[in-house]
Amino acid sequence: DTKTRNRFFSVNVPMNNNGRSFNFLLTYSAIGVEDQLEAERTSDYAQKAANSEAISLVTSTKFSSPLQTTLTLSRYKVQIPLPSSVNVSENESRLTTVGGNASYGLWGGKAKLSGGISLLNATGISQFTFIGLSGGGEVKLFGSFVLRTSVSTKIKSTDEGTEVGTLAVKLSANYLF
Repeated sequence: DTKTRNRFFSVNVPMNNNGRSFNFLLTYSAIGVEDQLEAERTSDYAQKAANSEAISLVTSTKFSSPLQTTLTLSRYKVQIPLPSSVNVSENESRLTTVGGNASYGLWGGKAKLSGGISLLNATGISQFTFIGLSGGGEVKLFGSFVLRTSVSTKIKSTDEGTEVGTLAVKLSANYLF
């Protein structure tokens, strides 16, 4: 009683130039659901499947120095199934994400510092904003023994106010035999 259409497109473009490597990844995905029996259904019937659409662009760069960067942009839209008596524009939720990360190697690859920031903005049915911050480092002490530490937080903002949603501190010691 439903007809689903899936569309997917992805293109990856790697490039090298003067000791730098770049990678660009563009992805598009859409799922469309059509109720074949919509005319026969009562007005309080809610379709179980949702229409959605997503597009993302991810770029990464590795420089001739020990610097590496990543930038992510994405947009996701979903129509939440509601009874047919509800206007279509009232059941959409849209998520937009922007994020950037960087890492820098030190002491000939024996250590690395990293950091990042991200923004997630939701509009439509749900309205909120998350800001994520992260940082960390790792040190290869000897052989395969590595110490890592990282700190991350997510700050949530809504109409009611702004608050720190999560705060995480991770410490780890790894040894590969």
